[in-house]
Amino acid sequence: MSHLRTKLHEEITLRGLAESTRESYVCAVAELASFRHQSPDRISEATIREFLLGLHRKGLAPQTINVKIAGLRFFFRHVLSRPIDEVAKLAIQNRRKKRTDTRQLKL
Repeated sequence: MSHLRTKLHEEITLRGLAESTRESYVCAVAELASFRHQSPDRISEATIREFLLGLHRKGLAPQTINVKIAGLRFFFRHVLSRPIDEVAKLAIQNRRKKRTDTRQLKL
């Protein structure tokens, strides 16, 4: 296991996050690293932006993208201690709302 992955696991453990959160965050960082075949600590903000735009283009659900954003924020903030403006200023995506046909509602 790489030094960065070990540190990520340690930070998640120290904060008492759930195992499912650990898996999601590790997966998000691994996907970012494989996107450009670079160590995540060497990835630029422009590359992070490209990565996230690619997730949108793939049509991933907003909640899926939110989990990846949260994982990247956690990694850059707590593992690298590196302010990452591009990730930090990303808003959590709104969930797609189902439209209710009011004509079918009976009161």
